[in-house]
Amino acid sequence: MNNMNPNEMAPRVVLAGGAGMLGRLLIPALRAAGWQVDVLTRGGGGALPAGVRAVQWDGLTFGSWVGSLDGAAALINLAGRSSMCRFSEANRREIMTSRLNTVRALAEAVRRASSPPLVWVQANSVAWYGDGGEAACDEQAGGGTGFCAEVCRAWEREFFTAPLPEVRRVSLRLGFVLSGQGGILRALAPLVKAGLGGAIGHGRQWVSWVHEDDAVRSFLWALQDATLHGPVVAAAPGAERNAAFMAALRKAWGRPWCPGWPALLVQAGAWLGGMAAEPLLHGRRAFPAALLARGFRFAAPQLGEALGRIIPAEGAAAHRAPAGVPRAAD
Repeated sequence: MNNMNPNEMAPRVVLAGGAGMLGRLLIPALRAAGWQVDVLTRGGGGALPAGVRAVQWDGLTFGSWVGSLDGAAALINLAGRSSMCRFSEANRREIMTSRLNTVRALAEAVRRASSPPLVWVQANSVAWYGDGGEAACDEQAGGGTGFCAEVCRAWEREFFTAPLPEVRRVSLRLGFVLSGQGGILRALAPLVKAGLGGAIGHGRQWVSWVHEDDAVRSFLWALQDATLHGPVVAAAPGAERNAAFMAALRKAWGRPWCPGWPALLVQAGAWLGGMAAEPLLHGRRAFPAALLARGFRFAAPQLGEALGRIIPAEGAAAHRAPAGVPRAAD
C-alpha cells in the first residue's frame, strides 16, 4: 500500500487524458493547489504548461508510462473517445472500447505499482441516468436507457469492479461543463448568435450543467476528502429545463426570442453537424447530494450567474485558477 500522505508537500497526481477541455482546466488548478502533475499523453506534450511532465502512452499497451503511477498520490482519468460525433456503429464501438480499455490499462498499471496511488478519480457523466424525466437523480437513483447511459454504466462498472489494492475510487458524474474553452457552449454559440437558439425538442427536458470552476473544484475535493467514494454527482443543484437553458443563453449573448427546434429538425441538424441528437433531446435533473452533504459549496449554483462568469470573458488569453480550491498541502 502507498504510504504517501496526500497532505504532504507537493504530492504527485497522474492525469490521463489531459489534452481535452477538462484537462486544460484541471492542470493549472492542480498546480495552483500544490500538486505535481504528470500527464499521460499520446502527443508530444509541447502544449503543456511549464513544470508539467508529459509521459507518453497509447492508453492500451504497457510501456515505461506504467512506472509513473508508482509513488503517485493520486490518479485522475479523463481519457476516452469524444462522444461529440454521430453514433454510427463504428463510432459507438470506438467510444465504448476507448473508455473500457483505458480503465483496464490503468487498473493493471495500478496493480503493478509497488506504491500505488491512494485515490483514483474517474470522470463520468450524468448521462448515466438516461432520459430521467422529472425525477431528481442523486447518487442513489437508478440508471437509464440510451447509448450514452449504456456507455456510462459500462465505464463505471469496469472502474468499480477492477480488482485493485486499497485505492479509494470516486466516479464523478459530471453535468455539461460550461466553459468558454469548449464543450456545450462552444457547440451552441454559433446557433444562438445567429438567432437560432430556440428550445430543443419539446424543451421540457432537464439540463444538468456545472460551471467550469465548480467542475475543477469537484475533482480537487474528491482528491482531498477521504470520506468521498463511489459515484458522485458533479452538477450544479440549479438544473434548468431546456427551454429556460436556451433562453438564458439568448439573454447572455443578447439575442431575441426565436422558435424552437422540433425533434425531427434537431435530429437532422445534428446529423448534418456530425453529431448525435441524443445528448440534446435527452435530459435529467441531477442533484449533487454527496458533495453538498460534505460541505461542498458551488461557486455558481444558478445558471445566470454561471453564464455571467463565462461569456463576458470569452477569448481571454488564459484561464484563471478557480477560487476556493482546496490545496494539496492543506
